[in-house]
Parts: sequence; structure tokens; C-alpha cells
Amino acid sequence: MSDWSKEEYKAGVLVIGAGAAGLRAAIAAKDSGADVLVVAKGKLAVSGATFDNLDNELNYQAAAGFRDKSDNPEKHFQEIVDMGLGMVNNELAWLVAQNAYDRLTDLEAYGVRFKREGDKYVQLVGCFSNIPRTFITEDMANVRDSFRQVVERRGIRVLEDTQITRLLVADNRCYGAVGVRGEQGFVKITAPATVLATGGGGAIFQYNLVPAGATGDGYVLGFEAGAGLINMEFIQAMLGTPPMEKRNFLPTGIFKDGPHFVNCLNEEFLEKYYPAPDLLRNAYKARLRHQPFSTRDEAKFIDIGIAKEVLAGKTSENFGIFLRKDRDTSGVVLPNGQAEVAPFAHSFNGGLAINFEAETGVTSLFAAGEVAGGAHGADRLGGNMMPASQVIGERAGKSAALRATRQADNPRAAESAEEEFQRLRSVTGPTHVDFSHTLDHLRWMMWKKCLVIRKGDNLSSALRTIDNLNDILAQVNCSNVREYVTLKSMLTLSRLILAAALRRKESRGSHYREDFPEKDDKNFGKPMMTHKDSLEEAVV
Repeated sequence: MSDWSKEEYKAGVLVIGAGAAGLRAAIAAKDSGADVLVVAKGKLAVSGATFDNLDNELNYQAAAGFRDKSDNPEKHFQEIVDMGLGMVNNELAWLVAQNAYDRLTDLEAYGVRFKREGDKYVQLVGCFSNIPRTFITEDMANVRDSFRQVVERRGIRVLEDTQITRLLVADNRCYGAVGVRGEQGFVKITAPATVLATGGGGAIFQYNLVPAGATGDGYVLGFEAGAGLINMEFIQAMLGTPPMEKRNFLPTGIFKDGPHFVNCLNEEFLEKYYPAPDLLRNAYKARLRHQPFSTRDEAKFIDIGIAKEVLAGKTSENFGIFLRKDRDTSGVVLPNGQAEVAPFAHSFNGGLAINFEAETGVTSLFAAGEVAGGAHGADRLGGNMMPASQVIGERAGKSAALRATRQADNPRAAESAEEEFQRLRSVTGPTHVDFSHTLDHLRWMMWKKCLVIRKGDNLSSALRTIDNLNDILAQVNCSNVREYVTLKSMLTLSRLILAAALRRKESRGSHYREDFPEKDDKNFGKPMMTHKDSLEEAVV
């Protein structure tokens, strides 16, 4: 067994995650007088969904009345609620809508530039929206440099290459966290307030449009610490272009061209769902309004049809189907006249349940960014994740700073830290274990059984597979402990999502149950919460 090194740190506010939400929380806490330590799983302003994205730009919804003089926060709020289909925390939605533009001006003060034409901002209509209020950043290099420089100017400490494995909780209060730095460096951080801002978990699906590190660590950390989860069944699926190493979003504009979707047998299959040409035209028109899959309109059968062909094995070697078109009115160029298309996972709409001060059900544990739930619902406005990260990130940082002077030591929390150290040592061995087969098995299973098309028997079968994989993993000793910890966390997150999807016996927004294809407001008209003490009941 290899020796582990040990490091200990103290801070007033610990921020776990160094994306836009985490850094905004850190800035707010520092500006409020707290001693702040940020933990980054990778490199500052490089890793994470904010700084490592396929679009090379960020979209930001804020009602400022520039393009549309009638626009205001009330209209922004109403669109958030309408898209949420009853699953939104209205207080959080209003918090985001009311403060989105102020937080955008903060970004500009940090140095972030937004696209302009002359002296006017470029603003677009985001997915599911009707109003051109979406600002667009100029380029990601500017965004990365701006965040990095504001962190450095404020003297905020950053611990890179560190993966948190457990929150230190006693008597339902968070006292910091422990984790692994590098390969086998055990890190203990005590802090009277902690902010989770670890991003989403799209990387648990084989085809995804997120960075490889987006494995959903924060959902599991918070859940295992005792915090509740909300809306975990609502995950955005988008059409993208495989294979993974060349993946990208399929531009929605291509639906202007009336494309043909054909399987590997050269069969056009959408006519099974749209038997008349005008029905398919209407579906294409509806899909022009949004990239993500949703059951809210007639466009849903485009994604469902594609997913069914994939599950039937009628695909290309990259597990996609073919898109071809006869005309070009969109300006979208297809190499060789066609493109391969498949469903891809993107953002999570749910997460850790928080209150108006961004605090979870665990005292002194706050959450912001994609890991926080409630500000979005069954569907999410395009470009609304970034303002939520800034508004709730700022609120979380300020709220955490108010706790920064409280006692951070607790004997039971110290015992928890030692338990985690011994757990990590117990799985440490001399051999490097290749987890790639198990990881691929998990990702393919989640992609096939829990992305676009969900059915009760498939979800139950997937839960049994999770249990089997956990049993296998329990026998492992390895030198690559961080890979082990990540896989273990991904299995837990998959179980949480499967359980939530199994409980919601209806179809709503991004959640489609083939065995319950209609929306059921009577039985499922409210968000569902998941706690540690209710998970097993949810699975049953």
C-alpha cells in the first residue's frame, strides 16, 4: 500500500468548484470580508463547463429592454415559470430575473466583453423564449482571463487538482470537506461555511456535450451529507453530431431546410410519427424555437423517432442516423451532403434544493450553479444557466460570508475526516485498474435507458445493473484512487437520476416516459424531492 501525504487548510468560506458560479461566490464572499479558499478539480479558469465548452461562447439572458423596450424582469420571470411547467421555485426564479442584468454589469466590470454591433449589444432570442434578451460573450479567452485576473487581484486562494470526496458534517451542519489532491495527497479543509458549485453531470451519458470532468460530484456530495435533491429527472437532451471526438450541437436553423432523417437502411422514419407532410412541417417549425428535446410540443417525435431508430440498432457505425436536405435556406453546410445525428446529454435542470439565501437543508452548506436546483424546471430557457450561476453564486457567497466567523471545529467532523482517510487508504493498492470497460458500460446504459426514452422496466433494469457494478467495485483495490472515487460517485448519481425518473410516472418537459406519455398534473404536478432516507422508497 502506497503512503499518503496529508495537508490541512482553514478558511472562512470554502468554495468547491471553480466555474462561473463558484468564482462568483468566492468574489462575493471575499468582498464581504471572508477568508476564501476555492478548490478546483482541474486548473483555474480552464476546466469546467463554463470555461471548457463547445460553443466557445456563453449566452446570458437578462431583461434590460435594449432590443425590446417592453421587456422587463417580470416578463423574464414569467418565461422561466412557463418553461418550468410547474417545477420551478418561484422565489428563485424571481431572484434570477430581477438581478440578472446587475450581475451582467459585474461581469463587464471584471473585463468580460459581450458582442456588439456598433454601440448596441447583439441580443438573440434564446431557446423557448419569445424575446431577444440573450447577450453573447465575445470569446472564451476573454472570459477565462477576466475571471482569473479578478480572483488574483482579490487575493483569493485556489487549490487546484483537488477532488473533494466527502463533506464534513455533524449535527446537520457543514464544517468543511476532505478530498484527494494529485494522486495520493489527502486534503482536509475546515471552514464554517461551504459553497458547492461543482457543475453538472452530463458526462455520465455516453454521448454528451459537456467536458469530461462534468461527472456530477456535487450532487452526490450534498446528497450524502443530508441535503435534499429536486427535479433530478429533468435533464436536457439535444441533437448533436457524433462521434464524440468531433461532437457538436446540431444547429436548430437546419430545420428551416425541411431535412430528411434516414436510418442505415435508407428508410425515412419520421413519417411514422408525422403521416402528413404538414404535420412534419409544423414539427420542424416548433423545433426552430428550441434545441433541447421537450414533450411540450409536436416536435417531440423528432427526437423520440431518432432515439427509437438508435435503440433498434438502425444506425451508422457512430450510433447516429443520417440527416440530408434538398435545399439550403438556413446556411448550415453539411459536408458530403449529410450529417450523422444522435441524442446528446447536456445540462441538468435539477439539483440540490436551496432556499432564497442559496442554503441547502444542511446548515452552512450552500449551492450555486448547475448543481443547485429550483431556479429551472421541466424545461429551461436557453441562456438562463449563466445568469442563475451569477445571481445565485453572488447570493451564496454573501450568505456564506455571514457564517465565516463561526466555530469551524467539531469532534464528530474530525472523526468523519479520519474515516474518509481510512476509506481511501483501504481501496488503495499497488495495481492500476482499468475502469474504462465499467465506465463505458455505465454510460451506454444511461444513454440508452435514461436520456430521451424512459420506460419503467428499463429504468428498473438499470438500477439492478448499478447495484451489480457497485458490488464489483466494492472488491477493488487500486493505485488510481481518483478514478475509483469518480466512478463510485457516477454510479450513485446514476442511481439518483434513475430513481427520480422511475417515480415520475408521466411525461413533462425534458422527461419522457414511453409507458406514461401524457402530463399528469393531478398526481405529479409538483416537484419531487429526494433525500437519503427516501431514496430506497423511491426505487421501490
